[in-house]
Amino acid sequence: MEPKSLPPRRLVKRCPRKNLPSAVNKKRGESNFTVAFARAYTDEMSRRHNLKDLFCIREVPVTGFGIADFMCVAPRKPIVRTDFTERTLMDLRVIVRSFEMKLTGWQRGFAQACRYRFFSHSVFLVLPPSEANLAKKQMELFRQTGVGLISFEVNTRKIRRLFSPKDSEPRSARAYEHALGKLSISSCFRRFAENR
Repeated sequence: MEPKSLPPRRLVKRCPRKNLPSAVNKKRGESNFTVAFARAYTDEMSRRHNLKDLFCIREVPVTGFGIADFMCVAPRKPIVRTDFTERTLMDLRVIVRSFEMKLTGWQRGFAQACRYRFFSHSVFLVLPPSEANLAKKQMELFRQTGVGLISFEVNTRKIRRLFSPKDSEPRSARAYEHALGKLSISSCFRRFAENR
């Protein structure tokens, strides 16, 4: 029996994903960018603001308004353990912050982020520094729509806020409640309760 022929060594890469078409690699690149930002952001928030009641989740689909790449939820005031027996997450009126990540094509990301204003108190478009510099030229657009702009460098994990809008009520109470439902209320309760 003849041994099976192996592909030439130069065609086989150590990372199996690199053997796939470049379109697949780009999708993974945005996912890696999102994970790196999520880690850096949660570390910064817990270090700077000592937030124990911060609940974060990736890829939250809100029907009719898109899929937020990253979302953070925090109660407006500290939670007391006894609150869990009498109150629901809706009663706590948590603050929802949504983030849209793009490696290229900031305009598409901006359009998606605008839709998140229907269920979020604040929304941010997160871009690598080179793309953020292009978007920064249209800063008036970000101010008018209330969409924040963040530059994030993956290698140094540096978050630079180019524009931070003030928190404001979501445009749709129904969409807000729908988003909270998607966040798995029981998971939020468990996370908040563990920190007490």
